[in-house]
Amino acid sequence: MMRQATEPRRPFMLPFHHPAELAHRICMPDHISQRRLMVGIGASGANLELEMLDR
Repeated sequence: MMRQATEPRRPFMLPFHHPAELAHRICMPDHISQRRLMVGIGASGANLELEMLDR
């Protein structure tokens, strides 16, 4: 049952997301799950990835 209720972890790389979009993507599942969503934010990826996207 627990396996059906969970999704794989998906890290958010902060430089690739607009802050408002990221907040919406986090708040909606949290609301649906009745405040059981846990969010962790870590460091971004390699500088090469940022350079490829002109960030």
